[in-house]
Amino acid sequence: MKKVSIGKLSNGMKVYIQYDFSASSCLWGIGIKAGSLYDPQSLLGMAHLTEHVMCAESKNLSNYAADLLFEKFTGGPEGNIMISTDKTCTFFGPLNSLYYERHMKSLFEMLSQIIKDRVITEDRLAAEKAAINNEHYLRGVDIAETIPSELIHQALYETNLARNGIDGNMEHVRSATLKEVRQFVKQYYTPQNMFLIFLGPNFQKAMEIAKQNFGDWDPPKIQTFPPINIKSYDIFPVLNSIKSLELAKTGTSQYHVMVGFPTETYLSHDATALDIIAQLIAFRMKRRLRDANLDFNKGTYRALGFTERTFLHGIIYFGFATLDAEFAKYGENIILEECRKLKTELADPKELDACIFNSYYQFLDAFKNCPADLADMILRAATNGDTELEKMHLIGQNTKNITRSKIREVANKYFTDNYARAILKPVL
Repeated sequence: MKKVSIGKLSNGMKVYIQYDFSASSCLWGIGIKAGSLYDPQSLLGMAHLTEHVMCAESKNLSNYAADLLFEKFTGGPEGNIMISTDKTCTFFGPLNSLYYERHMKSLFEMLSQIIKDRVITEDRLAAEKAAINNEHYLRGVDIAETIPSELIHQALYETNLARNGIDGNMEHVRSATLKEVRQFVKQYYTPQNMFLIFLGPNFQKAMEIAKQNFGDWDPPKIQTFPPINIKSYDIFPVLNSIKSLELAKTGTSQYHVMVGFPTETYLSHDATALDIIAQLIAFRMKRRLRDANLDFNKGTYRALGFTERTFLHGIIYFGFATLDAEFAKYGENIILEECRKLKTELADPKELDACIFNSYYQFLDAFKNCPADLADMILRAATNGDTELEKMHLIGQNTKNITRSKIREVANKYFTDNYARAILKPVL
């Protein structure tokens, strides 16, 4: 496994580099520590809105010219400019594909100039507000699978910013002013709050490209919005009862069920064990809810386990969807039963071995064969307190070291009698 090297420009911008001498294509990108967790309370959705308006044009490129370059090199900006799912980062770059170096160079230079020039107009702001409003429904409100995830976060947290979706509040988005967007940019789009990722070129070449594009860029940071006061949020809430949210929605045919528990944050020593537990319970759910069901009107298509951790929150949760109301209740009880089993019984060695094997080789594959996965790992680490990537580089070894007793220990720590549940159900 070839580790990621770290450089630093004189303006404070970090540069993450992995050299691959055999690669004919590469991935370069620009990260900003400003995802939805940084949204001001009165402007939920500001990070996402800023990302939209920032990738429109530069001083030397009109919106039309920038669109042509996006179309030429990426087929359009869709999927290549994103706020990551962990809510802590905005990323300008291709996470879905690799590029020949000469093409990546043109795209990177355009993105760099757009970020440095900060050209934001009233017309572009209005256009992107409307686009986000439509995106909010296209990818959120009208998609049944996304709603339970939002509900489980809202059930679990009362004050934590993680309870808010990336799109934010559409009324907040509608009312955001050009001045407020520019203030957000001046506060967060600065060298000390940004970093670069180069997967492909060697260290010297990557640093040269970084210096050419950002070496002499050092705008002042102007703080307008208050910084995140971690102590004011319920980072690891102690649940005194079962927290439940249910929503009946017209047009929904299935019962979407989720059960979740709060965990420690990104830097937790339990992180790797929690990931294995999520995979282990999802495997058991699949066996019991899908494979064991023979009733055509019951069962499920897939059973999933998730972990999500940032510097501000942590959660492990499980979900499935079914056509039958009674089976939804049955499935929820199965999830809780499997969580309790891990607290009292040692995990089955064959099942644990399968989960560890899969997780370990997915980790190795990111470094050897999947630059997009490695870039995503770097984004999560760099924006959640692991700026030197020390914890990230140890994920593989920590995975191999997981034992049955460690699984039981971690299950007892987090699987309490109280939990959060979220149900999206049909209107009958």
